[in-house]
Amino acid sequence: NVLEILRPQYAAAVENLAVKRKDREQPYSPHEHLAEHLMNFYWSGKAALEDPILARFWTKADDGLRAHALDFVGRGLSNTEGTVPPDILNRLKNLWHQRFEVAKGSSQPQSYQKELASFGSWFASGKFEDNWAIEQLKQVINLVHKIDRDHLVVERLAKITATIPLQAVECLKL
Repeated sequence: NVLEILRPQYAAAVENLAVKRKDREQPYSPHEHLAEHLMNFYWSGKAALEDPILARFWTKADDGLRAHALDFVGRGLSNTEGTVPPDILNRLKNLWHQRFEVAKGSSQPQSYQKELASFGSWFASGKFEDNWAIEQLKQVINLVHKIDRDHLVVERLAKITATIPLQAVECLKL
């Protein structure tokens, strides 16, 4: 119930994303923690894609913070033991598709470079079906010419060459 109880505070925090603190004393970023909270709410089904707080977050956050949010999800997937329930994977795919379509439809897709490059952690997690994951990877690299956690991506590509060698080699070439 935390989201519903603290909804006004989360909404205010999202509105304050434009405020940059250079004299920050804490070793962590409140904005990054906000992004992580919002991703946890989404992952767990407490917030929908259409939730006004999430929608506003994606509008207000800069490319680096959006990238942090998506990378947080990918790292969470990597740290999840065993399989991830299909409903959660589908929810995450919906998030990814929405973010990718926003970037692709932008007149400046390079302003989404960090955000899209964070898909590397999603791919490296190995939690998604290989064909879906490699297709997304290929689209990201073709659009923004970059992928994060490239060493982990290469390791994952090496693992899937046994099942989809052509696509794996194509992505490695890209």
